[in-house]
Amino acid sequence: MCNADKRSFAKEIKATQDTIKAMSTPVKFDKVNAFPKKLLAGLVAYTGQVSEATMGTMTSSEMSTSRQNLMTLKNQCTDDAFEAKKNGKESEKLEQALIR
Repeated sequence: MCNADKRSFAKEIKATQDTIKAMSTPVKFDKVNAFPKKLLAGLVAYTGQVSEATMGTMTSSEMSTSRQNLMTLKNQCTDDAFEAKKNGKESEKLEQALIR
């Protein structure tokens, strides 16, 4: 690699680091708006309708299948949460390495 290429590469790395630093600044929220009344009323109505609905009957086979599916979903969510936490730690390490 010639010196011109090295300088160009170093310049691009510096620009990338500056961009990452700019993106790492947290966004500050001044206030959170109230939940819209019309939406809240719709949510309350929907919740009431769902609680009044009849769910029908399930066979023991359907119940068993649903239980297995729910357990699979729960395990996947647990695995995903663990992976997200691990990736968050890795990204913090990378951020610190890039910002120095």
